[in-house]
Amino acid sequence: MWQTHLDQIKELLGIEDLPAARAWCETNVTTGDMAYAFSKESIIVYTMHRAAALAEKGIRINCTSPGPTTTAMYPHFEQAMGKSYMDEFPRPLGRNSTPEEQAYPLLFLNSDAASYVTGHNLFVDGGFFGALTTGQLDFSKLIPTG
Repeated sequence: MWQTHLDQIKELLGIEDLPAARAWCETNVTTGDMAYAFSKESIIVYTMHRAAALAEKGIRINCTSPGPTTTAMYPHFEQAMGKSYMDEFPRPLGRNSTPEEQAYPLLFLNSDAASYVTGHNLFVDGGFFGALTTGQLDFSKLIPTG
């Protein structure tokens, strides 16, 4: 959903002073679930925004969008979103990923095999984004209620 918040994210990225950026977030970003989503969206836009300038210095920048992953953080998602929401979250591959399955794409992105890849957000979500984008999942059913 970063595209729908692009102007807001670009405004935040234009702030160079950390205290001012923090104040902007406190004024413009809601807390809870939406703040988490906004932070992920901001990472994606930051990655794309910085790619060209960093490339001129020989630096590549990429990010990933992981799907549900069985880590120590996962119970916090269940607590924040509700266990039933997380249990019912669509998983085209039928399961959560493992930390290793999230690490392998990062190894690739940081290897010579990806030497021409920069400014990219790689979906490591077991097919979720593809199913959502092609209409196989109803986005409105993914919005938590309550």
